[in-house]
Amino acid sequence: MNLRQIDDSVYISGQMTAEDLADLHRLGIRTIICNRPDGEVADQPGFAALQQAAQQYGIIMHYIPVVPPHATPEQVQAMAQALQRAERPVVAYCKSGGRAQMLYKLATGQ
Repeated sequence: MNLRQIDDSVYISGQMTAEDLADLHRLGIRTIICNRPDGEVADQPGFAALQQAAQQYGIIMHYIPVVPPHATPEQVQAMAQALQRAERPVVAYCKSGGRAQMLYKLATGQ
């Protein structure tokens, strides 16, 4: 996980694991948005497993997977809605953080 702050209450990260959730909880993270489709690589933690692990910390997770290189209008809309409704602070992640940051910028008009 390579957490980078891009807004007052929004962070971007590369792939995270269930072990990272304790650190995110200690940092006060309330919501995680996954922008990585399950199964991109064989050893990637699946969304359902991370979501289940996040529940023990009270972290809410959203699944808005984006297949590179482009996000659809529906994915941009879903990201905008998730960001508007999210308890903050928020972390959005994908493999490296690039898709998550691109989708954040599209969803917020930056």
